[in-house]
Amino acid sequence: MYYGWLQDSIYDLTESQWEVFDQLPYALITRIDSSNDMASLLVTETIVHSEDACSLLGRSLLIGDAHLVEIAQKYELFSHFDEIWLYKERPTADIPQDVWLGPPLELCAEEPPVELLDWFNASGCILGLSDGTGMNYITNSQEIVDSLNKRQVA
Repeated sequence: MYYGWLQDSIYDLTESQWEVFDQLPYALITRIDSSNDMASLLVTETIVHSEDACSLLGRSLLIGDAHLVEIAQKYELFSHFDEIWLYKERPTADIPQDVWLGPPLELCAEEPPVELLDWFNASGCILGLSDGTGMNYITNSQEIVDSLNKRQVA
């Protein structure tokens, strides 16, 4: 398990069309601009009704078929204080309400809570990202960590 904090953002990752998004075709968006109930947002309703690859999973927005970058740019989804979870296979359940990766959690100074680690290990999730002032990440892939770190020196 790898986790940490970087001076980066989900917005910047989508704008640069980060190659990892193509490798993980399912994105579960659990926070947009600090809101953790995607089902209540007008933009989510618009996306679900307009985009075949998108649906609700619990209170989160599920984007499939590697369309995260396209949808994020088209609907200007990310600004800061956003959270996404990326999968190789379609997730079957939303994240528990007591699990989050974003502030006030600072993975540069503390370890992830046990609840987050337990859920992550059991969920099939490959990568979690949450931003605000910088970006927390959690993954089980050294390749993803290397790709994130390369962005820091570029």
